[in-house]
Amino acid sequence: MADDLIHAILNDGIINYSYENKFESKNKRPCPLLNLTIADRKSTRKFQFVWYSKYKWITGSQVRNKPYCFYCLLLRGDKTWSHEVMSNMKNFKRKAIKHAISERHLIYQEQFQLLEEQILKEHFLSNSLFKGTSIDVQNDLIACITDVVNTKIRNDLKSAKFVSIQADVTTHVSYKSQMSIILRYVVDKNIEERFIGFFDVSKDKSAVGLSNILLAEITNWNINDKIICQTYDGVAVMAGKQNGVQAIIKKSIQKPYLFTAMPIN
Repeated sequence: MADDLIHAILNDGIINYSYENKFESKNKRPCPLLNLTIADRKSTRKFQFVWYSKYKWITGSQVRNKPYCFYCLLLRGDKTWSHEVMSNMKNFKRKAIKHAISERHLIYQEQFQLLEEQILKEHFLSNSLFKGTSIDVQNDLIACITDVVNTKIRNDLKSAKFVSIQADVTTHVSYKSQMSIILRYVVDKNIEERFIGFFDVSKDKSAVGLSNILLAEITNWNINDKIICQTYDGVAVMAGKQNGVQAIIKKSIQKPYLFTAMPIN
């Protein structure tokens, strides 16, 4: 901004000033000594510097040599005190007192005091964090939803007598291999099929590597004693009877008579 803040504001037009600009100006009220005098038959009156202390809203422009209402100027209030302004010192005190108690001035005075809160409101409305479009906020929401869903699944699994596990390896859009795992069980005579997640297997797609992830999830969901069936796609590493995932899982859980490998179509 220019050295004469008020002159700069009037030149640029306050409408072009953002809330941030106005807030920066809030505590920079110019109080220049104005050379304003008027003489009549009895005396000569002039602008008094002490008025800045008496009327905290009065400001001035050295270039224009005129006083203004700082509140009205920043917030587009009373034109008489924000643009037109009287340079005549006659009855200035009476006019200032009248303006100070006017309804419009009091409204802009309150808005001026709340200028910082207006900025915060603008920040809330424009910032992606508060719109919910922030990556951090979206990830937090997803995490919260996941927790709620997982709690529901765990409660269901406690009442389910038997559980079937289904897994399939696919390629992610980023060309990384991932394994999806689904649990199937019966609750209140209804068959439930619940997806429990994608798991990165790009570093190890061997039968042992895939089995380790499945065994970890079986333990995580506490369903070791309830597994009765495992289902995979037809790829040898998954469904192979000798060295495939299904063979490793069957051996690890030690329930050879309960498991049946059923390739996914």
